[in-house]
Amino acid sequence: MKVKAFKILDTYLGTLICLILGLIKRLGKTPEGTGEPRSILVVKLVAVGDVVATLPAVRLLRRRYPRARLAMLVTPRVSAIVEGDPDLDDIFYYDVLGEHGGVRGFLRLLDELRASGVWDWVVELDQRYRITSILGYLLKPARHVGFAISGQGRKGLFDVRVRYRTECHEVDTFVDVAAALGANRDEVAVVPIAYGEAEKQAAERFLAEHDMAAGDLIVLVHPGTSGIATERQWPADRFADVCDWLVHRYGAKLIFTGAHGNLQVIDEIRTKMATGSSVAAGRLSLKEFAALAEMASLMFSVDTGALHIAAAMGTPVIGLFGPSTPVKWGPYGSQHRVVYKQVECSPCVKPYLGQLPRCADPRCMEQIGVEEVKTVLREKLEELQPAGEGVEA
Repeated sequence: MKVKAFKILDTYLGTLICLILGLIKRLGKTPEGTGEPRSILVVKLVAVGDVVATLPAVRLLRRRYPRARLAMLVTPRVSAIVEGDPDLDDIFYYDVLGEHGGVRGFLRLLDELRASGVWDWVVELDQRYRITSILGYLLKPARHVGFAISGQGRKGLFDVRVRYRTECHEVDTFVDVAAALGANRDEVAVVPIAYGEAEKQAAERFLAEHDMAAGDLIVLVHPGTSGIATERQWPADRFADVCDWLVHRYGAKLIFTGAHGNLQVIDEIRTKMATGSSVAAGRLSLKEFAALAEMASLMFSVDTGALHIAAAMGTPVIGLFGPSTPVKWGPYGSQHRVVYKQVECSPCVKPYLGQLPRCADPRCMEQIGVEEVKTVLREKLEELQPAGEGVEA
């Protein structure tokens, strides 16, 4: 309920405040700062996949401005993605549902950011939230940078306005912002999530406990989504069919991944399977999952943040898409494959417009057939496994 109320207030009241502040900014226009920044604050609050997708742009900014203090503002829910990132000097947390909730909490966050020093540049990578633009304005940077998306009321607050491209991957959209600030977009590359020895040992311990070792064909299976995106899920009986096929034909060792809330979906699939599997869902932290993903041979997943983590760790991904387009939200990189069914209403998920509709009849996912998924998996597995290593059913 708190999240819903925040989004409503941000959309309506936030738009009005942005328009007023934009008018004030225009009337009192001061020359834009053009010198090298001493400090840069990058803002991206939510969505695991989105924050993973910002990492290449952050790295480009670090390369372009190696002496600048580079920091990032995120919410606690996604903070593990950037904690320990070698490109960042500092991380700030916007606990919008906790200590920074409401007007008083927002002002507390503003005070914390001001107390940490002067911010020469504020670089917004959030595609829709007005609260971040208001915060950026109040920090009074020499350069305030963000996406120029119509209807949000935010454009007037930005000194550098970057067109939000809907026809390319989100990683490239974020890189557009870095390039607008002088970074070399030709150097873009996937950036892995940093993890430590403890996370590595946790992943290794899980594999050892389930009799898995180097050389095994380890496939992560991620069938669940968050509660607000269940229309992205694929039928349990089809997942079970494909999973049994992976075990019988290729001798795959399957690990079901996800959050604790995905266990019901996973249990439904496993009860329909004739073969064995292991469950890591609800047992690993985000960084431990990243370590496990790096050790895996392949990930088979619906459209969710875990898919982007695995891709960032260099693990080949097979993704199933329907409500959102893989052109923008698919796993980033040429080694990945997707299965996508576009129907007349797709893509219906457009976060940059605040469009995250619920669907009682996700025909786009229903139309993805078992055999076409097996075909895509077969092609990828033949790349990964030398001829003759598979186990025929």
